[in-house]
Amino acid sequence: MIIFEKILFNFVAFFLFIFIFAKMIRKNDTNYISILILEAIRNIN
Repeated sequence: MIIFEKILFNFVAFFLFIFIFAKMIRKNDTNYISILILEAIRNIN
C-alpha cells in the first residue's frame, strides 16, 4: 500500500509541476523557470 501511495504522490507532483510550468510559459513569466527546474532536480533525488 505504501508503494502505491508513493507512486500516486509522485504522479500528482509531476502533473502539477508540468501544469504550472506550462501556465507560466503561456504568460511569458520566465523569471521563475530556473527556480522550478532546480526544485524539480532536487525532488528527483
